[in-house]
Amino acid sequence: YRFIYSLNLKEIKQFQEKGVEGYSDENVFISNDLPHGGVLSEALVKIVVSHCGPFGALQSIASGIPLICRPGFMEQFYVSDLVVKQKLGIQISSDLKFGYLDAAIKEIDQRSIEFHKNIARVKAGFHGIEAT
Repeated sequence: YRFIYSLNLKEIKQFQEKGVEGYSDENVFISNDLPHGGVLSEALVKIVVSHCGPFGALQSIASGIPLICRPGFMEQFYVSDLVVKQKLGIQISSDLKFGYLDAAIKEIDQRSIEFHKNIARVKAGFHGIEAT
């Protein structure tokens, strides 16, 4: 798959009803339950779209993968702000509008060197934290 997306069941229904240009069963896998460790350990994973709960964000950073943050409530906004301030990723609206996502993916791709350099800097401060 070119794109793996974990959504809650309501969002999956919205995604399927709206349809998205470029979507096909061959290039997009959608699930409401993806194991972070298993997915993030894949070398082909280049970007993580996350609600930015502390655990998921930490796993992405420990795996060296830039984040597109889609916070929805509480601490997710705080974690997302930290990710953006440290230049480990970017934040988009939590609304399920795929134009935002497409633009965010392009921005991460264009700034990839910057994000990876900053992730390496932050990751160097992790002691005894594994990505899985």
